[in-house]
Amino acid sequence: MPSKLTKLAVVLGLGLVGSVGAAAQGLPTSRPEDVGLSSAALERIAPALQTYVDSGNLAGVVGVVARRGKVGYARAVGWMDAERQVPMRTDGVFRIYSMTKPIIAAGILKLVEQGKARLDDPVAKFVPAFAAVKVYAGGPASAPVVKAPDGPITL
Repeated sequence: MPSKLTKLAVVLGLGLVGSVGAAAQGLPTSRPEDVGLSSAALERIAPALQTYVDSGNLAGVVGVVARRGKVGYARAVGWMDAERQVPMRTDGVFRIYSMTKPIIAAGILKLVEQGKARLDDPVAKFVPAFAAVKVYAGGPASAPVVKAPDGPITL
């Protein structure tokens, strides 16, 4: 049974893979059970994604889950072009922005799960330059006031 951290990493990962469905198209596909996934659990994804479309928060979404180098699940919901009612496709191409955060978060959570790191570890333990970091404390952009943070920056 997956741990809570693994489930969180999957949730974070869905944000990423939902944006890169086209990239996953190069992977071979497989029945979910053949790569250790549950078809029943995966079938709950599309309705959850559809709620974002129905609420108007997103025009369309692609969800892709790959494991062991194979795509076990790929579904598209909503619209590629909502105005013209062009359905979303699993090979849709998307602009992706600020994707380093979920990638790093998933990697850190994997290290935490393996016992190699803790969420309250100081970043300086892994990147020594963060030991001397300063943070903005006020003042104009032309003459900012900086100070040491109140505590160490943690993972």
